[in-house]
Amino acid sequence: KLLFESASEQSCGWCTIPEMNLTVHEKRWRQECVDRYKKNVTPRYNPYNEMHAALNYAGMEAWSFLTSLDKKIASFRISSDYVYVAFENKQALQADFESESKLNPFNADTESRISYANTEVLRDNLADVFAIDRIYQKLLRVPGTSWRVQSLWNHFYKVLREKNNVDFKWDSPITKVTSLPNASFYLWTIGSTHTLPDIYRKHSRVQGIGGYWLSMPNPGFKVPFKISAPQPNGYINFTPVDDLLHISGGFGWIGQRDFQEACKLLKSTEDNFLKQISFFLKIPIATLKKYGTGCCIRPSTPTGLPDVKAFSYNGNKNIMISGACKAGATQAPLLALHVARLLELDVDTHLQSYKENFAKSGNIIDRGLKLLDKGFEPGK
Repeated sequence: KLLFESASEQSCGWCTIPEMNLTVHEKRWRQECVDRYKKNVTPRYNPYNEMHAALNYAGMEAWSFLTSLDKKIASFRISSDYVYVAFENKQALQADFESESKLNPFNADTESRISYANTEVLRDNLADVFAIDRIYQKLLRVPGTSWRVQSLWNHFYKVLREKNNVDFKWDSPITKVTSLPNASFYLWTIGSTHTLPDIYRKHSRVQGIGGYWLSMPNPGFKVPFKISAPQPNGYINFTPVDDLLHISGGFGWIGQRDFQEACKLLKSTEDNFLKQISFFLKIPIATLKKYGTGCCIRPSTPTGLPDVKAFSYNGNKNIMISGACKAGATQAPLLALHVARLLELDVDTHLQSYKENFAKSGNIIDRGLKLLDKGFEPGK
């Protein structure tokens, strides 16, 4: 619906930017999205879903690999059990069950296989705080690990700062290639308040998806879960951490806009996000607005898959990396391993030892890394 139809009031989609205000790059980007999906995606087969699933499972195993190298990482794990996904009806649940089962490399293992679960797993007496009639009575239970992502990245930043051969820029984005410091390698990332520095506009296929987050007191939810909801990205994520419940969703395309303009464009998306949460949690919108909310910009590509590109500029290697608009946090460690190879760091020796000790896990990482090398084109 997002790609082939005009967006409705309930799902902002492309309509976050007035048609007359689209830049040339934004028009080309949008057209590539539509052309790709018309060419490759059918009601019976979506190759991008398969690639997402392969990257997600490889990414989860990459977290395990990184944790084996740095024991401190384990302290940022919230849950290593499962993520539960709620759907509107049985047909939507069954479609995801079939695709996940087909691609889950652990599905032969009783403990890690895709399965169904009862809604009671989310909270005792769920109906007291949740509109249980708005979702199908069964959940999909998918292997996964939840992390305190922001704390985890702060840990990595601290490690980088302590190295005498790394000049790490944080909260001071470099917008022009001419402003680069002297170095042999440059690694560019994207997201949050500064979406597209000059180098991205020239060399990347990334634009922005805006999303909202909300932190509120946890009304008793015990496990991380997602709800497949009528919004462009498809999911609202609920993550209980200590006494808080962190919620994210409300996504809309904002193209190449800066943060302040993106927030204005996404106003209707924010309203729809709060409306959906109000429906599901049976909390008045006025009450939700009292809690801490915020907008963030997430990188996205015409395929919805991660973007990694390496090229030379003035004789030095530049590597651009972004997550995806879907499951970026899960795929992040696999992207990190891929970039480490591009930076010619010695990760293969460590990986080989990991593969020998955990053969199946190593094979999954290999599959994910090969997908990254191929660039995600369907049919390759």
